[in-house]
Amino acid sequence: FIALIAAALVAKIFIHGANSFGSEGDNWLFGSLRVAFSYSVGILVARKWTSTETSKVVGWGTLFYMIFGLIIALPFLSLPTAPVDAIMVTIVFPILFWLVVRCETPPPPIQKWMRYMGNISFPLYAVHMPLIRLIGRIENSPASAILAICLSLILACGMTWLSAAFARRIRELSRIRSHRGALSNTPPHASTHNHQDDLGSPVGTAHLFIASH
Repeated sequence: FIALIAAALVAKIFIHGANSFGSEGDNWLFGSLRVAFSYSVGILVARKWTSTETSKVVGWGTLFYMIFGLIIALPFLSLPTAPVDAIMVTIVFPILFWLVVRCETPPPPIQKWMRYMGNISFPLYAVHMPLIRLIGRIENSPASAILAICLSLILACGMTWLSAAFARRIRELSRIRSHRGALSNTPPHASTHNHQDDLGSPVGTAHLFIASH
């Protein structure tokens, strides 16, 4: 399945001239090829190679500078767009993604920073192009591009914070419901006995409060 999607994606890249289709009204449908390929590769790598028991093949620092250097260098290389896009998307980036899940674990402070960058990556991916296009229609200049990127980062961080707060609230409600279900399944005499024994403790008082509501 992934090979078929990759073949269709490469064909569309050469027809279009670059891997830039999918973000406009006249070619948005072909964006499904990009989504189908990237998500399928991500699922495959997650299922086969994210085990903690898997041997590590590269240091995290080496991989970080490798990816960072590649991203910085590409815009300055005079290479044909369509072949480079096809190779990068279907070969180079999947290999780099595989190396990411197989690299050594970075130190805790760096790991915390990278985890946060990973958390904001999808919101940033979702909002950056609409903002860039919208602001570009108002004013097309380097300053407007920088403004769009800054707004995208701010919005992505806000969306990440809101989604995390929402997830925490859902987990809290789930724990409360689970606790209520456990209390409702407790035999009456056992429930009364336990409540009387724990009545003087804060935990027992909290249990009675939750059960009464």
